[in-house]
Amino acid sequence: MLILTWGRDGWSLETAPCFVGSWGIAIIVFSAGGAAMLASALMGSAGGIVLGASLVVLASALSWDAARRFAGRASSRIGIVLGPAGFLLLVYTGLASSLDERFVAACSLLAAYGVATGLELRRMPDASQSWPAIALLFLGSGSYLLWIPVAVASPLGTVTAALNNDWLPFVVLAATLLRVALAFVVLSMAKERDEEQQRRYALTDSLTGLPNRRALFEVADSVVQRRVHGGGTPVSLLIIDLDCFKETNDTFGHTVGDEVLRLFAKIATRTSR
Repeated sequence: MLILTWGRDGWSLETAPCFVGSWGIAIIVFSAGGAAMLASALMGSAGGIVLGASLVVLASALSWDAARRFAGRASSRIGIVLGPAGFLLLVYTGLASSLDERFVAACSLLAAYGVATGLELRRMPDASQSWPAIALLFLGSGSYLLWIPVAVASPLGTVTAALNNDWLPFVVLAATLLRVALAFVVLSMAKERDEEQQRRYALTDSLTGLPNRRALFEVADSVVQRRVHGGGTPVSLLIIDLDCFKETNDTFGHTVGDEVLRLFAKIATRTSR
């Protein structure tokens, strides 16, 4: 659904559509990892489980990077690779040799990426729209950490025994439900961001970046209404005029005229605040 939404927007690299598409790719990677682990468990292959778990960790890393870019920060390839590479390093150096140790390592990394993703969304200028996602991410991270003592108290044992484990299905169900809920929340966040950008574009002059005529009248109406209901406090309006602009535009052309307007807007904004 998220990938189709991104495709409908023409694979746009703007913040909101790209966030939706990147999160959709992360869900696909997560699903591929889960399928690889299930198939490997049915065949009794430990190697496939390692691959699947690393893909699940990679999916969480991709979600973290998508949230990072949605919050206005730069992408971090090192941060994406660090988690999956660290998991594989633990496995192939023998530090996480048993199935239970690998489960604990994967849960720890998933919890860390979940908390990091929530913190990235919390850094947004307007974090109010992201609180549902932050709550779900922190809840998911907490659930991953809670499974660690359960794994210690009731070990999975072998790959074959893991399929008959009493509590492992609940881990899979919780992770799946979390991904589904987050997908809807992400779509809602991206829609709100897109609507906010469209409104900002509608109220902004494309040449100077200043509020346009429509924005002026909206703000003026709001200010006047507040003053009327607040006891009739006087309202003043500052008008800044650009002398001889028509002559400049006619003499040097529209390109120079546009640059003059941009420079005037920059100076007026800086000096009138």
